[in-house]
Amino acid sequence: MKPEWLDAGLKACPWVVVRRAASRGKQVPVGVRGKERAQRWAGFVNPEQIAQIVSPNQLRESLVESSRRGLRAFHSLRFLGPKAAMKGLDWGPGGSAGFELASGRPTVTEASDLDIVIRAPEPFNRAFANSICVQLEGVSTRVDVLVETPYCGFSLDEYAHSQLHKVLVRTDTGRILAADPWDIPNRRQSWM
Repeated sequence: MKPEWLDAGLKACPWVVVRRAASRGKQVPVGVRGKERAQRWAGFVNPEQIAQIVSPNQLRESLVESSRRGLRAFHSLRFLGPKAAMKGLDWGPGGSAGFELASGRPTVTEASDLDIVIRAPEPFNRAFANSICVQLEGVSTRVDVLVETPYCGFSLDEYAHSQLHKVLVRTDTGRILAADPWDIPNRRQSWM
């Protein structure tokens, strides 16, 4: 059932985010953000309803309004740009920073963390993951990094620091423990 705020929210800001979930036929799973933090709705759209696709790496160099550049999440994003561990990776902001940069609607607050998405079609080892985590240590706000493979998404921090040989991954059918996030049996690719 649609929440009361949904239609007005989409009219005011017609942007959605793709989410990892089981598809309904050819429909794309999306998430809608309302004005309030608690206003989130999971739904589906038909591909022909999509007017524009903006990936996190396209937002990496985007400029936020000058009055908002001092917010820690945006300052941290600028700080990460030249870091050696990030060079050569397909990465960019997700979460509230990514949404604000894509839509122009203010969603970042002074308390916001910075969500980063790394798209990684090819495997990298835990030592490399740890080198990225080390580069994040000088950032002025908390940074959460989600690594997206063609089959799943997982926490970079957990992958780099877990003492287990498995990591919790999110697939389009749910969460599972996987030894290799790039080799998930019986999973289909979920990137558009």
